[in-house]
Amino acid sequence: MPLAGTLRTVDIGTKRKRLGVGASWIPNSNWEYAVNFRHETKDGTQRTAGAFYVNTSQLIAPVDYVTDQVDASASYTGKKLQMKFAYYGSAFRNGNSALTWQDPYAALVGETAGQLALPPDNQFHQLQATGGYQLGDKTRLSGDIAVGRMTQNDSFLASTQNATLAVPGLPRSSLDGRVATLDAGLRLNSAVTERLRLNAAYTHNDRDNRTPQSSYPSVATDMFVEAPRTNLPYSFKQDKLKLSAEYMASTKLRGSVGADFDAHQRTFAEVDTTRENTAWGKINSQVSDKLGLTLKLAHAERRNSGTFQAIPGITPPENPLLRRYNLANRTRDTAGARADITVNERISVEFGADSSDDKYSDSTIGLLDGKEFSLNGDVSAMLTERTSLHFFANHQEIKSKQAGSQSFSAPDWTADNKDTIDFFGLGVKHTAIPDKLDIGADYSFTHSRSQINVNTGASNPAFPDMSTKLDSLKLYATYRMKQNMSLQAGYWYEHYASRDWMLDGVAPATIPNVLALGLQAPQYNVNVVLLSVKYKF
Repeated sequence: MPLAGTLRTVDIGTKRKRLGVGASWIPNSNWEYAVNFRHETKDGTQRTAGAFYVNTSQLIAPVDYVTDQVDASASYTGKKLQMKFAYYGSAFRNGNSALTWQDPYAALVGETAGQLALPPDNQFHQLQATGGYQLGDKTRLSGDIAVGRMTQNDSFLASTQNATLAVPGLPRSSLDGRVATLDAGLRLNSAVTERLRLNAAYTHNDRDNRTPQSSYPSVATDMFVEAPRTNLPYSFKQDKLKLSAEYMASTKLRGSVGADFDAHQRTFAEVDTTRENTAWGKINSQVSDKLGLTLKLAHAERRNSGTFQAIPGITPPENPLLRRYNLANRTRDTAGARADITVNERISVEFGADSSDDKYSDSTIGLLDGKEFSLNGDVSAMLTERTSLHFFANHQEIKSKQAGSQSFSAPDWTADNKDTIDFFGLGVKHTAIPDKLDIGADYSFTHSRSQINVNTGASNPAFPDMSTKLDSLKLYATYRMKQNMSLQAGYWYEHYASRDWMLDGVAPATIPNVLALGLQAPQYNVNVVLLSVKYKF
């Protein structure tokens, strides 16, 4: 049957419903107890994809999620000591365990149907304690610790839907996934003198994946049985130390310096450890009553444990010259400047500029460098005693260069990426009736452009530019009926348009070995009317 005669229109989207209830109790001036519960359902459809060897299909997956969350806490507030003990729990359930679909192409070795697992049921539980103590008039010590546990134990699906394949049995009926988390922090702040303040902060994050390892039979897209593979329970430990000092030379000049240290240990990664050290400095100067200037500079260096190793179980193996950007050696220089201008009692202006420059000088394949630059401005004005105006704008450019290899050896192509984002907004607020009625409007516009140029040594055409545009208008009004009761109304209009060469013009059969959904780059208009009543007990 011709493809055109079998195509059907489908709706893609989700609907979310959320019900929440909470209560707090203050038995005395020092203690407060609180408990909150939230029940959320999410229904609908979403996009996914499945493949049979070199042929693939974009698919529609059902969404039938239920999430229950509860958190309870007890807080103590004293003159010198503050404490909080809390519990958080989350349970996720999926009404569908798998998506099964028929092979739309001619079966080669009996692969008439495929099956994909959908997000499994899982739980997360965490106990947390935080506290702070005023050691003296000038020194405060605070800290926190959180212990968590994640579990997932849904039954495995069958290894294949293809009855012609002789697949060994699974080593276990479910994953028995278990992950223990530990997050802790300690902070010390001290005003040594009226001019000098010292700060220190240490954080530790530990993700201990205790999922048992097993050797599982491997089936390639329901067509071939491959060598068994072993699951890799990824874990990591991260320690951060931040030290800083702030000195006030005068009422108009203040300086800060600091050093940050970050050590990251990983399992089942190309390198075992990365260490990053950052030194920074900042100067604030009140040049005059109407002008304030801020300048900040920072230099960071990240180094790994040195020897890149192939990750066991990765098939096909990675190119040994590849360096992942988050593991590779890198230097980063950043700079930022800001000017705060008070034109008069009613008008204030702020300007800012930030830049960063990343270098991956030891990388042969992967990300080689990255640059980012942004300019921003902000104007606030009190037009009258009842009317205020706010205008803001931002321009950002992000550039990067990467190298790759088609031949699994030395680099034979490079790519330059450039993203440009322009954003501006205007807002006005007016008090129509003092202490009774406030009205206002906010408008914003965002335009982004993406350019990708690939150089393979041949005269290949460049990729078309991608772009997005977003217009948003919000009108609102707040009427205070009583001191503890207010009525809020609003209208929200949003228009979105985009161009994406990966979607535009791609019909279901445009690509020979891809059965596509025929989606085009999103374009939409949204109108929302809001009405709510707020009551304070």
